[in-house]
Amino acid sequence: MPDNRLHDTDFFSWTQQQADALRAVASGVKSNIVDWDNVIEEIESLGREQERALASHLRNVLSHLLKLDYSPADEPKAHWRKEIKLQRLEAEERLDANPSLKARLPEILARAYHYARREAAIGLEEDGLALKDLPEDCPYSLEQTRDMNWFPVGRAGNERVKD
Repeated sequence: MPDNRLHDTDFFSWTQQQADALRAVASGVKSNIVDWDNVIEEIESLGREQERALASHLRNVLSHLLKLDYSPADEPKAHWRKEIKLQRLEAEERLDANPSLKARLPEILARAYHYARREAAIGLEEDGLALKDLPEDCPYSLEQTRDMNWFPVGRAGNERVKD
């Protein structure tokens, strides 16, 4: 019978113990120390963490796109473009490592935008803009969000170009 206390008191040690126990089971040795409930929970948690990390990168892309699009200020725009490119790269790296997440991108993007909008509003307060000034639904397509060379040029004239 596994000792579940180790999972709660020394997670690293628990992971090593469970990896050894799983290797033993995989090689045909009977083992009664596999903590199945926690192993299953942790594996599911690792998968969810990959999705959360992707959502975080997309949230950062969207937040910076909104600031770039809506801020009347000129000075931080080069920095925002750089941050957008870096976060797009991180998101693509996460997708390359977890290709099954591509099917969930529309849902992940919608959830990320919900938080990106609020984050951008905080950054745009000094420009006199508020949450109500930003669109409730994401104004950028999934393709635009992922395109390493696409940036909005600003709400003046409402036009978009590639950079």
